Parts: sequence; C-alpha cells; structure tokens
Amino acid sequence: MSTSKKSPLIGWLFHRPAPGICPDLVFNSPQAVSFSRATNRSAAKLAVSHMTYDLDAAIPDEQPAKAGLAKGFEVNLDYTAEPPFADIAQAIQANLALIGIGLCMNPGGSRQVVSRTRARQHDLAQVQWGSDYFDPNTNAEAFLINTDNSDDARNRTSPGRANWSIPEISARNLAARKEPDAAKRAAMYEALQREGQQTSPFVMLFQLIENSVTHAAVTCLDTGPMGDRYRYAGITKV
Repeated sequence: MSTSKKSPLIGWLFHRPAPGICPDLVFNSPQAVSFSRATNRSAAKLAVSHMTYDLDAAIPDEQPAKAGLAKGFEVNLDYTAEPPFADIAQAIQANLALIGIGLCMNPGGSRQVVSRTRARQHDLAQVQWGSDYFDPNTNAEAFLINTDNSDDARNRTSPGRANWSIPEISARNLAARKEPDAAKRAAMYEALQREGQQTSPFVMLFQLIENSVTHAAVTCLDTGPMGDRYRYAGITKV
C-alpha cells in the first residue's frame, strides 16, 4: 500500500507505530511480509521480520479523537480491479470503516493505477513490487531512496511518487550499497528497514507465492528463486 505525503490525514492514518491499523491482518495472512520476497534468498537474509502494526480494538474509541478526527474523514484508494486486489481493497475498506474512515474506491486497470501514482495523483494506492536482482539494494532503492523530490525528477522511485523527501535516508542507503564489510552492511540495512517501517508512506500487506505443478513422471524442473530464473533445459520425462 502506497500513501501520499501531501495529505496530513493520510499521514495520521498510516505513519504511526503500534498500536495502529493493521492491513497485514485483513485476511489474517501468514504470508504478510516486510521489505523482501522470500524467494529472493540474498535479500531475504537481510530482511527483518518484525510486524510494526497491530489491530487494536481500542482504536475506534481512542485514536481518531486524540488526533482531532473524531468525526472521521474520507480518502480515495486506487487499486487494480481484478482478483486478488479488489478483494483486498474491500477488506481494507471494512477495516478502516471501524474507526470512521470512509474509503472511496477507485478501481482501474493496473497501468491506470501506476500512472496515477507516478503523477502523484493518489491518496492511497494498492500496488505490487517484486525484487529484480540478488541484493538488498533492489528493495532499498525502490522504497528508501529519493534523491530528487521535484515534480520533474527523471528517476522517480516509490518515495518520489509518494512525495516523500528523504535526503538523509537516501544518503545512508547509498552508503550501504557501497559498504564492503558484509556484517556492517547487514546492520545498516536492518536499521534502515526499521526506520522505514516507522516513517515511510508504505505498508507491506502480502507476499505472492507462486506454485509450479508437474506430472509425477516429469523431473528436474528448476523454478529458481526469482521469476526470470526458471530453467527448463534439464527437464526429463520417464
């Protein structure tokens, strides 16, 4: 889930530590993760497993009023109008309604949703991400680097799309990318992840698990740790 930093109401909604709203739990999914694909073995070694948010039953009576929003408010959610995204969006809508927040549903095609986030036209957007290569920088660069927050930036990462200006965090990420000491590099990425969980405009919801099925007579299918690493050359059939 990506939010826009332009709105202070959106900021209150998702940029709070536990107790807070927990989109991770809308389907009580054991696959909810933060910052990494489990299939990316290299990056997964440096991924923290801490869940930042909890679904707290006291929130409907306490938190909105403390923030001066006792009457609630409405926000827009852009999402892809197909399974499972539409189902997740409806669950989030029901979750937020518990604390008086009205979610205005804005379904569309995946390209339409991405185009709106790139143009910074969203309040909330449900989007997906997959690692590109075997290094934690593939995820760190996507979620915690924004060196140019201007409207005409040439390389607009996810923080840029959310209008999240983070020069200090970006500098630390760039330093972690170049750090030669493995242990020190791991510690740097762990610290950055934990800070991102508390301050970023992103809430990680679920992790996609892809299954491959073969006939019992087929062997040696290598699905690889990433989608572009499938190997079919060694397949045999008895």
